[in-house]
Amino acid sequence: MEFYRAEGRLVTEHALLDDTGDGLGTPADWFRGIHPVKKAANNASLDGYRAHQFHLIPSQSEARLSADLRADRNRLELEIMQLREQKAEPPRGTLLRKARGPPLPDRRDLRPGGRAERRGG
Repeated sequence: MEFYRAEGRLVTEHALLDDTGDGLGTPADWFRGIHPVKKAANNASLDGYRAHQFHLIPSQSEARLSADLRADRNRLELEIMQLREQKAEPPRGTLLRKARGPPLPDRRDLRPGGRAERRGG
């Protein structure tokens, strides 16, 4: 997009992410990294949260995660992103306390071959 602006040209295609299935889509420039910088009209949920979890070619560390561990991580990430969407600046620590489910595992358990995988959990 920057190229088109600098050259005074019009962008003829506007890519949208639509991973909620609502048919609306969200422009990629509404994000800085994975964090939204704009809000949708009518408090509609933004697209892109699931898209960032999908990898056509997973990294080595991603490929080593068990399906259960990947699903748990994805669920927790989505819950935290949804909580962030509800309030712009929550008090420190509020997001993790509000996240549903069991307490977060030790960070070492999330690594491939971590204690949770060795225990079979």
